[in-house]
Amino acid sequence: MNEVLAMIDDLKKVKAKLVSGDTPGAIKLIDEVVAYKEKEVKNFEAWLEEEHKDEHVQVEEQINLPFPEGVR
Repeated sequence: MNEVLAMIDDLKKVKAKLVSGDTPGAIKLIDEVVAYKEKEVKNFEAWLEEEHKDEHVQVEEQINLPFPEGVR
């Protein structure tokens, strides 16, 4: 929810700059928000990739476990 509120706040700032005629300022603010969001996505993708690697290792460890006695 905080992300949604932050995006609404950013859009209001952009609108205020455009209404006041500060187009370069609005474009700069948009570029900053886009860069921030792209960084968030990149960080999330890196985290997700690490999680996937950890899960893959756990599955391989389970595959290498011997069968319990009497199960075959």
